[in-house]
Amino acid sequence: MSDYAEFLRAKRLTVPPVGFEVAPEQVNPLLFPFQRDIVRWALRLGRAALFANVGLGKTAMQLEWARHVADHTGAPVLILTPLAVAPQTVREGQKFGIAVRPALDQGDVDRALATEPVRIFITNYDRAHLFDATQFSGAVLDESSILKHYSTTFFGLTEQFQDVPFKLCATATPAPNEFPEFGNHSTFLGILHFKDMMARWFVGEGDVARMARLRHYARADFWRWLTSWAICISRPADLGPQYAMSGYDLPPLHIHEYRLSAPVASIERAQASGQLFPSDAPSATAFMKVKRESLQERVDCVREIVAGIEASEPIVLWCDTDFEADALQAVFPDAGEVRGSHSREHKTATLEAFSTGQLRLLITKPEIAGFGLNWQHCCRMVFAGLSFSFERWYQAVGRIHRYGQTRDVHIHLVYSETEGNVAQVLKEKQAAFAEMQIEMNAAMREHGLFREERRMTFTPTTFDTAQGHGWTFYLGDCIPVTAGFPDESIDLCLHSPPFAQLYVYSDKEADMGNAASKEEFFEHYEFFIRELLRVTVPGRCCAVHVKDLPLFINRDGQMGIEPFSDDVAAAFRRNGWVLQSRITVEKDPVIEMRKTNSHGLLFKNWREHAEKLRVGMPDYVLIFQKPGECPRPVLHDPLDRTYYGDNPPAEYRYPKLASRKTGQINAALPIWQNYANPNWSDVVVPLVWTDISMTNVLNYLVAKNDRDERHICPLQLDLIARVIHWKSNPGDVVFDPFGGIGSTGVKALDMGRQFVGVELKEDYHRLGVKYLQETEAQLAQPNFFDLVESV
Repeated sequence: MSDYAEFLRAKRLTVPPVGFEVAPEQVNPLLFPFQRDIVRWALRLGRAALFANVGLGKTAMQLEWARHVADHTGAPVLILTPLAVAPQTVREGQKFGIAVRPALDQGDVDRALATEPVRIFITNYDRAHLFDATQFSGAVLDESSILKHYSTTFFGLTEQFQDVPFKLCATATPAPNEFPEFGNHSTFLGILHFKDMMARWFVGEGDVARMARLRHYARADFWRWLTSWAICISRPADLGPQYAMSGYDLPPLHIHEYRLSAPVASIERAQASGQLFPSDAPSATAFMKVKRESLQERVDCVREIVAGIEASEPIVLWCDTDFEADALQAVFPDAGEVRGSHSREHKTATLEAFSTGQLRLLITKPEIAGFGLNWQHCCRMVFAGLSFSFERWYQAVGRIHRYGQTRDVHIHLVYSETEGNVAQVLKEKQAAFAEMQIEMNAAMREHGLFREERRMTFTPTTFDTAQGHGWTFYLGDCIPVTAGFPDESIDLCLHSPPFAQLYVYSDKEADMGNAASKEEFFEHYEFFIRELLRVTVPGRCCAVHVKDLPLFINRDGQMGIEPFSDDVAAAFRRNGWVLQSRITVEKDPVIEMRKTNSHGLLFKNWREHAEKLRVGMPDYVLIFQKPGECPRPVLHDPLDRTYYGDNPPAEYRYPKLASRKTGQINAALPIWQNYANPNWSDVVVPLVWTDISMTNVLNYLVAKNDRDERHICPLQLDLIARVIHWKSNPGDVVFDPFGGIGSTGVKALDMGRQFVGVELKEDYHRLGVKYLQETEAQLAQPNFFDLVESV
């Protein structure tokens, strides 16, 4: 097994550098040491993200990065920014001697390149589609949290810039507490697709990606991987003690809450519906209604707050709706306002006027002006209402509470008690975000910037053995365990292998799911396939449960299906097995669509893009046979009508079931015909099992706990029983090399077979041993008829 050990040592997940080296003295000397080395690191990678807290100089770093890319490639770089940030970036470039040219479309770029030496261009996100990405060598996304949502913006930017060789994302924080945004950044940069990231390190909560939970065993490796392509820092010292410097302490932040009593309108509405008091937890549809009812009280409160602030002090008045903006504008007619319906020119001019101190009061929404702008000249904000979006709140506050702010910051929150516990929810999200930042920063300090070793941090494989009457369940790597089995000692192997790059069950190097590519997965899997051939009885079978894998436009370049089942069949055939049967297990495409939200199954595409639609993806059972004469053939009683499935056949489907030669009644004939061909047709059709219950799985008994998750791919008990019934005799040895929580073993013991299994993950193995012991105990208990017979 020395070649296998060498293979494990070579496994790795890499983020290969695609950039170029820059010496420290080549970086603008006006940058601080931590900024200088971040720029060098990002240039070396070529594709990187800067998740750096507000005020750490992301604008200066991304401008210096763009300058080097343009000089190195001789081609222009495009910077995309939120509304009104472009003038601010141009001014920042002037401080560092970097020329930045605003552009409205590709024509502006072409005309400028023909007459000027400027190679760095800047535009707003809403005009990105007007540029030809193939003309640029680099792309910078300023305030890249715009990638947060799995939306048309994310897809459009990812597709438009997928072939640009150098990419940089920069934001104060990826959407707080929403891990999938890391995956969106990784997808845009071309590092690892969002879905691969989620499968590798996360477990879903109710099949909702946004509620995903980081697996407890994967935490260290996830942060190690993330910080190999993303800088995650709150202050310079997070990169290491050598970068510590003074001046990077945020000023005190004072939160002033104004929780107003329920307005009369809300009380009257509640009483009209038979309630004594209005609800303090309105539904999403009722939230806007209660905000309208409390509007006047909130605006009056805002008026009092502003009146108590010095007349020379600039103030931002945040609102969430147009009707709130109208009410504020009526009270503060001299205030500047920016809303979505305003012209682009008006928005830019008004925000610029506030940024430069020409305007004292600004009324706007966090989603319009809460990103990218630097307003250190202001230290007062009033939220005339709150929403449950922590990201908008965090980014809005970050416009003034940032490094470079010299005064205490005061945030005034005005809301009605009928608006629910919105303030408490924001506080809870703030605490969760602080915890996430601690982990991000710790990983950054541990691994540093210029790490040379990119090998995955694996946990060593633990080996152990548990045994009982008729069963043995090994803890460990199935390949060396199988290598210790005698020749021709297994009668039937039944298993569901880790699906290449789809699921990761553990942080161990022996986990086949920890594969950097499909090729690496099959190189690993075939070590087992060869050992299995040796230990299987000649003529006997191996049943493999598999499914095909979806292709994604942003990861694979197109939507479609990766025929993983064909690859498994080819791997077995390459190693001496004969493909005997291919069985399709029916799956509900509606359930698949709801779980995956696959565009290939969405009915709306029937009307709009039917060419994109595909069929649902079923499961498959591939039956392989070892060549040779079978010394222990599988025998079935023709009178035994035992059936495994939801739709057993009628007792006499055909009038004549007797054998022509012997006259013996073949009562089991309908059973076999259902197994072999459920369509009951004389025409040869692909074999489909339509009556396997998808919910009859062992892990419905498993309670989810804080440190782990339900078994990801439990094999259906009906499917296990049907294969064991078909392909083995009572007393035979059934082997499952990926034993999980023991589903195959439980069913094998229940059907009078012996069981040998292997499981890599300690938690699954522990649970499997529990189920096997319980099954053994139940089988040992005499039933009522056994007791009567003994008497």
